Amino acid sequence: MILALLLACSSAVERGEEALSHDDFVGAEREFRAALEADPADAQALYGLGWTFYMAGEQPAAEDAFVQLTRAHPESLLGHRGLGSVAAARGDVPAARKHFEAALVLAPTDARTVQSVALLDMREGKYDAAVSRLDALLALEPEDTVAHQTKAAVLLRASRPEDALAAADRAVSSAGTPRERATAQLTRAHALMASSDGRVGRDNCGDAGPVRAWLLEADAELDRAQAAGIHALEVADARREVRRRRAYLDASCPAGPAGSGQ
Repeated sequence: MILALLLACSSAVERGEEALSHDDFVGAEREFRAALEADPADAQALYGLGWTFYMAGEQPAAEDAFVQLTRAHPESLLGHRGLGSVAAARGDVPAARKHFEAALVLAPTDARTVQSVALLDMREGKYDAAVSRLDALLALEPEDTVAHQTKAAVLLRASRPEDALAAADRAVSSAGTPRERATAQLTRAHALMASSDGRVGRDNCGDAGPVRAWLLEADAELDRAQAAGIHALEVADARREVRRRRAYLDASCPAGPAGSGQ
């Protein structure tokens, strides 16, 4: 009987994680609650429930679930990691850093926590510190897609678009799931756009060819990201920016034999 309950609980958690991976928040909540009916202290179920609320924008409910988790499992990093994410979402950087640091005490090389701290560093303009954290993580996990993508985001904020593009390339090539790949492709599109900044103008069309190629590739990356199911609003915003840049390029440096942008 106990084995049957444990198997049912594990199955419910797995179903909840699968639903959450497809942004099915209703289905995820149902499955995680089913797991908690079998074991009210199940750490993965509490974490999954909290993350479901977090992704659905229900931050107080997410915080409640993560607090329950830390009380039931003070030795687990999951509760602190969740509470750090909630604090970061509401802009409370000191509280977020406190929780993430508590998680790192429990698991110093936990990839998601290291990435979260790097993003806090980025918020505070500590770009070199963020990159150093991520490089240390990548030395241990060289195929960590999210770490490469996070590094690309930091480098973009630090106005290092070429380095950001290289990191985004690594993120795309190492992606293990369609969602990871789509998110990395969106980041790569932003890096391609950033690489085109300031390269051309009405009196400066020398780089028009490469810039046009970058913008076309950015548009293609957005097509791939959208096909894989990335959030439509994010893709739409990025696509508007790509097309604005392409329109400016075409007006400033027309392509073809008659223009100077070939």
